[in-house]
Amino acid sequence: MKERKLEVYLGERFVGTMAQTADRRVAFAYSEEWLDNGFAISPFSLPVEQKVFVPTSQAFSGLWGVFADSLPDAWGQRLFDRMLKARGILSADMTQLERLAIVGDSGMGALLYRPAWNIQQDAAIDDLDELSAQCHAILNHEDAGDLDELFQMGGSSGGARPKIMTGEWIIKFPASDEMKDSGKMEKAYMDCAAECGIIVPETKLMLSDVCAGYFAVKRFDRRKTEGHIERRHMLTAAAILEVDWRTAAMDYHTLMKLTKILSLDNREDLEQMYRRMCFNVFAHNRDDHAKNFSWIYDEQMENVSTSVNVYTTLGEIQEKLGGYRLFKRQPAPTDIRRTIALLRKYQIIEPLELLDDLNSSSPFMIYPCINVVLLGDDVRALLEDFDNGDTERIEPDLAEEGGNEDGTEE
Repeated sequence: MKERKLEVYLGERFVGTMAQTADRRVAFAYSEEWLDNGFAISPFSLPVEQKVFVPTSQAFSGLWGVFADSLPDAWGQRLFDRMLKARGILSADMTQLERLAIVGDSGMGALLYRPAWNIQQDAAIDDLDELSAQCHAILNHEDAGDLDELFQMGGSSGGARPKIMTGEWIIKFPASDEMKDSGKMEKAYMDCAAECGIIVPETKLMLSDVCAGYFAVKRFDRRKTEGHIERRHMLTAAAILEVDWRTAAMDYHTLMKLTKILSLDNREDLEQMYRRMCFNVFAHNRDDHAKNFSWIYDEQMENVSTSVNVYTTLGEIQEKLGGYRLFKRQPAPTDIRRTIALLRKYQIIEPLELLDDLNSSSPFMIYPCINVVLLGDDVRALLEDFDNGDTERIEPDLAEEGGNEDGTEE
């Protein structure tokens, strides 16, 4: 059974359609319904426009990052492959669309995929110690008893450590190279983070007869409202920036810049991100990669839309400028970086990646016109910089945060 198309839903709302191209990339287009009253499910990559979006980055094997977030990571992928093998299906033959069809309703976040492949069965937690032993068996490439039960509870989970998801909770088991009481240690770290003023989900230790307890954390992508559990749309930093989280694709400067943009410069969000950064440094957390930072879309903030900003890529900007015949030849990379630095200085454009790593898919935000109110002296200085090519005046400004709220310099 080969899926060539999948429909994407958020609850009962039809978001759009995914289709596989000849080169195994997965294109996406919003539905008419979503174009009328929806939001950008990925703020930089998938603005609410009537067009077919085809991914250019290879970070997610032909998928847009927002959909790749629904797929399992290392542990879930191992369960996924074992489950397929038990059914005589080769993992290498599965397309990304087919993997999402198997995820169906069980992925992280709020997105659902139709038609779903109903190869999973309902499972209930019986004995955590037994489940932990089965997880260790899989890590050691041994038979693991009820594989379907494990896959149902952990097959769509993120991260490398074995875990299960049930209702509002994620329960983690020790990896093969960890101490058996690693759950107690992780609980202590989370309690310490809370003492440092970081807002953390509710946590607890689940009882065990063989260790000090299994670490359980309440899911941040689920929320109980009026007697039912609500799914919440979320994206990781890796998905938003369309970068491979397994590489050094993001630093804390980019992360803070991203927080500033996505939160509409919300002071509390910026402070919380800064506290997390400091805690990671002092706690020697080396697992702070681009897929371990996520943002929740707040439906109640729909009226405060990020659409006042324009999100684009360097390639699209160059294509537009080429259409206006503003260039006789393609600018050199140093000229492009210099121009971007100048435009950033005057709060006209904001690069969302390091200037040293520019390519055609590099994301940019163009500020709304109200933020581009420049004094006459600013305009003259800007033109003078372009005329003189004075790069020495530009480079120090890359570390500045810009001018006043009205876009003028002090």
